[in-house]
Amino acid sequence: MEKDNNKLVKFIEDDNKQTTKVTKEADDAMKERKAIEVKIKTREQKINGIMSDIDKNIDQLSALEDHKKFLFSIFRRENAMWVEKVE
Repeated sequence: MEKDNNKLVKFIEDDNKQTTKVTKEADDAMKERKAIEVKIKTREQKINGIMSDIDKNIDQLSALEDHKKFLFSIFRRENAMWVEKVE
C-alpha cells in the first residue's frame, strides 16, 4: 500500500511538473503570437499611411499638370509671337 501511495504521489508530482511546463510553453507561444500580431498591425498601418500619401501625391500631381496646361494655354494665346519663334 505504501509503495502504491508513493507511486501515486510521484505520478501526481510528475504530472504537475509536466502540466506546468506545457502551460508555460503555451503561454510563451501565445505571447510570441501576440507580439507578431502587433508587428503586423503596425506595419499594415504604415503601409496604409504610405498608400494614402501616394494617393494624395498623385491627386496633387494631376492638379498641378492641369494647372500647367492651363498656364501654357494662356501663354500661347497671349504670346503668339513667342510661341511661333520657339516652335
